[in-house]
Amino acid sequence: MSVELENIRAAIDQLQQKKQAYDTALKACDEAIRRLEIVLAELAPALNEMPGATGNPDVEQRQLSYVQLAIRVLEELGRPAPITVLLERIRERRNDPTITRGSVETSLLRYLTAKGEDADVIKPCPGTYALRWHSKSENLATAQHA
Repeated sequence: MSVELENIRAAIDQLQQKKQAYDTALKACDEAIRRLEIVLAELAPALNEMPGATGNPDVEQRQLSYVQLAIRVLEELGRPAPITVLLERIRERRNDPTITRGSVETSLLRYLTAKGEDADVIKPCPGTYALRWHSKSENLATAQHA
């Protein structure tokens, strides 16, 4: 019985030593975090003024997805647009002439498939995209002229 008690005491001692090591490591981590927060607070104003900082419209345009950019373009146009127009505007906003029609159209089609009836964008005819409200306003205009 005494051998078992000694083994248990030894195991408890080992666990206490490990706990002390973890506590020491945690204190060091807390201190490192505190120092980094101080550095971040000092650097934040300078970082916000740099090109590419949050709030810079050029960077925000580059960070938006093709779908988000297409929605913005369609909102600005106020009418349905062919994929070629969307592609041209997305290339301009991203400042990237290498963006392919396939990548933009694939993104839009995946979005349409994933969102279904909840999608903000619709494809009223081949190669043309519109915001859902475009089709409603066109239907209203057609109904009013009939």
